[in-house]
Amino acid sequence: MTRIRVLSAILAGLPLASAAEPLQIGSALVLEGRAAVQASHLSGTDTQTLGATDLTLTWAGVAFGPMTLGAEATLTGVYNLSSGKDAQNLWAAGVLGFGATEVKFGAPRPVAEALSPMGDRLSNAALDLAYGRAMASGASILSYDDNGLTPGLAVQGATPGGIAWGASVHRIEGGGRKVDAVQAAASYTTGATTVFGSAEHLSGDTAAGDSVELGVLYEGGDWRLGLAAARAGAVVDGNVARLHVGYDLTPALTLNSTYIHTEDGSLSALDAEYRLPFGGHVRAGAAVSGGDEIYDLGIGIRF
Repeated sequence: MTRIRVLSAILAGLPLASAAEPLQIGSALVLEGRAAVQASHLSGTDTQTLGATDLTLTWAGVAFGPMTLGAEATLTGVYNLSSGKDAQNLWAAGVLGFGATEVKFGAPRPVAEALSPMGDRLSNAALDLAYGRAMASGASILSYDDNGLTPGLAVQGATPGGIAWGASVHRIEGGGRKVDAVQAAASYTTGATTVFGSAEHLSGDTAAGDSVELGVLYEGGDWRLGLAAARAGAVVDGNVARLHVGYDLTPALTLNSTYIHTEDGSLSALDAEYRLPFGGHVRAGAAVSGGDEIYDLGIGIRF
């Protein structure tokens, strides 16, 4: 009983964290997302220093009667600061707004990645890149080998009833091949629950199959529960399922557990995140897959 009282007193004394909020730059620019630096150790290898970004800069634009013209740019990637290698995508597009519907032209982010709520569930940046928002998006994976911006067109919209939807097409060129990717994605949010799904068709110089993903995410009170299943042709070339459980032990301290099952094996991960003022956080975690163990310690910020 004494130990319980002591633990309660310690937890109650932890400072409250500031909630992460988008960063307003001037009157028309908004920066949101996350960036982090982490030390990652894979059993049997040297410790590597990784950087990770998932940042979106949005320009509200100008109005022309019922239409608005704006722009957005998103930088996603993992950077191995020890070896100098990286995997990154830069998506940049002009945005035509027609009420609740937007047409994005140039190199927009694929909708399967943009509309999925399942990213940032693993403490390891490289694992989260593979099994996070890009799990059912071959366009995202294949674009890491392209020669720059990936041209495409996207349409996204939302309804007052909690439905968000989108469709996108992209032409991916790189590594001596050309691939066309067509995607559709949608989600429905009611209260603390979001049901989501996406589908993708690839054609051209690729052996990767089509992808489809369905999932549900509950974020209410101190709990987050997520379950998703996919046929991910470009990521794992087979069926994959994910289960995520998160619990806020205090307003500043969160525990996360994730289990991923593929046809080639499984991965189990556990991490703890302590949120700092002004959107900062410290995150430490461990993951086991087969005979490999991965340990991570990082610091980052969310907007």
